[in-house]
Order: sequence, then structure tokens, then C-alpha cells
Amino acid sequence: MKTNAIDSTSPQQIGADSGTAVVRATVSKYGAVRMARYLLRSFDDWFDVCETVNRQVQERVERDEIESVFHEIECWAMTVPNTISNIIVGLGIPSRILEDQQTTTRPVRPLQLDFSKSPKPAVKRARQALVMAHDVKSFFDLSAFSHYLQNSEGLKAQGLELATMRKTVKMIIKKRDGVKANFALIMTCTVDSDEEEAPSQSRETSEGDV
Repeated sequence: MKTNAIDSTSPQQIGADSGTAVVRATVSKYGAVRMARYLLRSFDDWFDVCETVNRQVQERVERDEIESVFHEIECWAMTVPNTISNIIVGLGIPSRILEDQQTTTRPVRPLQLDFSKSPKPAVKRARQALVMAHDVKSFFDLSAFSHYLQNSEGLKAQGLELATMRKTVKMIIKKRDGVKANFALIMTCTVDSDEEEAPSQSRETSEGDV
């Protein structure tokens, strides 16, 4: 993908071509790993990044290696200084996947990845806010959280709708130790409820999880 100027309407990839730093020296089947950085200004920017990178991987990676590549693309994030909910996400993507030309024949139909065994986000409710946190180490983890939030039935179980979340959601990150996760992506949104805690949670969590 080409480097674009930053605008306010779409997620931007920063430094994916000229000037991109090589984040590790290992040369794999799909080339040396490069850091592709994306600016997320909104909830939909995050979905767009997941869809864009997913398409690139699907088009340029052998079908039986797609899920492995999702796991191997490491993911980092940092908050943009002096902003409320702007985040820069960095993905370590093999260079041939970032390039325009295809390295393999495009799959007849995209591979639908199975996220059912991926850990579910930690969910907490406090007064009129719902907080969801998901630990992220790889692009697979980032995609799993995106997939979870686009499941309307799953959101309804938490008393949420995607359209409502788009209006009220705030995104922040919290650094992890880098062993099992590099950061936690935390979503906070307003809900019409005075309950202090949700009756159920997606998984067991403690105060330190969020």
C-alpha cells in the first residue's frame, strides 16, 4: 500500500513503503517484516484497517497459510498525544504482502477464519457505561475483537447496538508485558442502564484487567 496524507475521513497507513523501518531482520517466504502504521480516529477506522489487511493477506498468501500469517503479524499500539481517542496501531507485515503485486493466485473465495476459540473480551458495566477490553498480541487478536463487535447478537446480549456504540465509544489502550499481549484495546461506551455491574461477563475478569 502507498503512503497517504492524513485526513479526517479514513484510517491512514503511515510509512508502509519508502522510509519504513524493518522491525525484525528475519526474512520469511513473504519477505522481510515491515512496520505498517495506521491512524485510528474512529471506531470505523479500526474495522477498515482489519478489512484492508485481511484482504491483502487473503490475496497474497497461500490459502493454507493465511491463519498462521494472521498470528505471525505482531501488533503494537500507542495513543496520539493530546487526543482523547486517537490511536496509532502498528502491524509487522511481511513486505510482499504490502506490495501491490500478488505473490500467489487469489483464493476463489476468502477464507473465513474461526475466531470461536479466541478469548472473548473482558466486559464490565458501571452505572451508565460499558467497558470492553481485549488483549492484543497479533493481527489475529485484533481481528477477533473486531469480529466480536460486529456480531449483532453478541452485542445485544450486552444491551448494545453497533449504531449506538459508534456515537458514544471511546478507545484507549493499556500496555501489557509483551509476552502474551503487547497492549489491551479498551472500548468504553454509554448504555441506558443504571446497573452498576452487568449480570454476566464474557469472561472472568478482575480490576486489573481493564
